[in-house]
Amino acid sequence: MKFISKISLFLSIFLFLIHVPVFAQGGMDLPIGSSLVATPKEDPPLDPAEEDDPPKIYDEEIAARTNSIIYVLDCSGSMALPCEPYIDSTGNVAYGTRLDRAKSELVASINSLSEDFNFNVIAYACDVRQWQIATRKAEYVNKVSAIAWVQALWADGGTGTGPAVVLALHDETNFTIVLLSDGAPGCGELNAISVHFEMIRAHNTHGVVIHCFGIGAFGAFEQFLRNVASSTGGRYRSV
Repeated sequence: MKFISKISLFLSIFLFLIHVPVFAQGGMDLPIGSSLVATPKEDPPLDPAEEDDPPKIYDEEIAARTNSIIYVLDCSGSMALPCEPYIDSTGNVAYGTRLDRAKSELVASINSLSEDFNFNVIAYACDVRQWQIATRKAEYVNKVSAIAWVQALWADGGTGTGPAVVLALHDETNFTIVLLSDGAPGCGELNAISVHFEMIRAHNTHGVVIHCFGIGAFGAFEQFLRNVASSTGGRYRSV
């Protein structure tokens, strides 16, 4: 009986031990919520360098309201006047006319557009020409085509700023215009400055922002560009 009792006691102790919780080394419990269970990782914030840069021209960032922009370039006779030396799109010092520099800046701006942008280019003297009848995606083939079109432009004639901007305003999918001009509107009209300003104001029915760059503009001609910019929520810069 004593032998059987000892065996029963041994079995009881053994069964007790195998049901005791396992302790961590050193007599401490394993931490609750151990990192042994993987937790999902949040995506890191987007690095600003990975975001699309806004359009730029004359080193000025253009606050485009949407991913669309239309450039309007003055090609009147006064744009054939010489300008100060400038850095061209290849990074070299260049000498040329107001139009030469404006074309160089425009080419650089087109090249820098991200592919999700839509764009168009309008050029004018007293006549108005456009690269395409509507904006196009800023894909490589379209950039090449637009740049070739810009490079072939020349300076001649009067300054039909109003009709050129109105043509850009006809595109109701676009809300940002960049106007490059020496600021002297007129193709034979009396009171040309007020006529062209009113023309732009009357046709801007869907709230397009017009940023103006005055190329050697001064006096009343510069004020015309300032007024166009300020009246549409755009910015003016003298270049």
